[in-house]
Amino acid sequence: MSKLIPPLFTRIYVGMVLALVGSVFLTSSFSDSWYEETEVKDFYADTFAMVTFFRKSWQMQSISAEEYIGAIDLSMSPWDTRWIDGVNTPPCDDCKLMASFDDSEVYQLEEFRYLATFPIPEQGGVLVMYDKDFAVFEKDLRGILEQDPEAAGSQLLYDSEFRDLDEGLLTIVEEDPDVASTLLLFGLMLSAFGAVIYLPARQLQRQIRRLSHTQAKFGQGQLNARADVPRSEPVRQLSSGFNKMADAISRSVEESRVLAQAVPHELRTPLSRIQLANGLLRKQCDKPEQVALLDDIDNYIEDMDQLTHQVLTLFRLNSPDKGSCSQQPDVELAEILDQRLKWFQQTGSLPVRAYIPNLPALGVNPTCFRLLLDNLMSNAQRYGHSQVRLSAETTAQGTQVHVEEDGEGIPETDRELIFIPFSRLDSSRTQATGGLGLGLAIAQAAAHRMGAQLSVSDSELGGARFTIVFKEQTGA
Repeated sequence: MSKLIPPLFTRIYVGMVLALVGSVFLTSSFSDSWYEETEVKDFYADTFAMVTFFRKSWQMQSISAEEYIGAIDLSMSPWDTRWIDGVNTPPCDDCKLMASFDDSEVYQLEEFRYLATFPIPEQGGVLVMYDKDFAVFEKDLRGILEQDPEAAGSQLLYDSEFRDLDEGLLTIVEEDPDVASTLLLFGLMLSAFGAVIYLPARQLQRQIRRLSHTQAKFGQGQLNARADVPRSEPVRQLSSGFNKMADAISRSVEESRVLAQAVPHELRTPLSRIQLANGLLRKQCDKPEQVALLDDIDNYIEDMDQLTHQVLTLFRLNSPDKGSCSQQPDVELAEILDQRLKWFQQTGSLPVRAYIPNLPALGVNPTCFRLLLDNLMSNAQRYGHSQVRLSAETTAQGTQVHVEEDGEGIPETDRELIFIPFSRLDSSRTQATGGLGLGLAIAQAAAHRMGAQLSVSDSELGGARFTIVFKEQTGA
């Protein structure tokens, strides 16, 4: 589910874009509504002024409104007019009521064309003023101008009231500075809003990315990697906290490294002396019980020497040092599997059955892989009853190597415990029968060093099945 959630900064940037788009949409909607309302009010104010002039004219001439309307020439006007008998007669069929002003009403005939009604109660009718059709008006006006050049001054009326809406933004800006200033202000507002949000978010993203890269280097073993501490919060606090944590971990790792390297080396000196003393005693002791005691001492010395060697091996595998598995070149997985199989078939206490098909080219570090496979095979030889099986296959998850035996198996609740150093599942797995308790821990560390995964499950043979999964080209 978490993979479906986009990263934090992706969500921030998407939110910024959505906020900007929403702001533009809301502003555009509000502007359209405001401009439409303003246009309706302007149309009413202009036509109301014309009707007031008409009313005074027919009153002065003592004629009816209908006679006056029929006599006037409106060919140079952007509006036309007509008289409707009856105050309640609808002015149009498919028009939309936009606003009401006292007794008058303004309707929309089509986009950018309006109609206003002005009731004249004393004459029992309604005076209707409406915008002319643009194409018809333009044609009539050009015809009049061609016949009467002196009427060119009336072109100003045409230019001010009717403008080709397809002339483009530049023409509108040139002819209407108010529109230009509004658009400029709107653009500056969006730019400022975007800059105020985007720039800090972008800076925060870069700081967190640098901190993430430093953390990745530290996790890969570069214990001297430290984060740059910026001046701004909250990354400043995060970087300082990371550096303090890195210092503490580095000190702890260095102390553990010195201890893990020093103790085994210091133990080997007294062990060598004990072994030498034990050898000298053998020359003076010939009784059976004395010889048996000296043999036990030799076994204890061998166990201690093996323990120190395994402790050193485990420490080196778990250390950040990239060269812990030797600097030998990688070898093909199929080749080293065949070599180790032959060795265990010759030296193992149980017969080893193998099924290794043709595997894809995959290079592995020979030292790390030998530590991994040998510990798994030795474990299978120790706990199997009658047979051990080694197999390999290629699946969608990667190249897999399986080591199985027909022993008692490992309970599911204990399958994580067995990879912990010095862990033993029961009393039967003593040092005499169960080794030193470091073999599977070394195998797990070697697999991790190569970038492989080691897991345990039930085998169809009845015992445990250890599986090594290589997802990609490996090495150490």
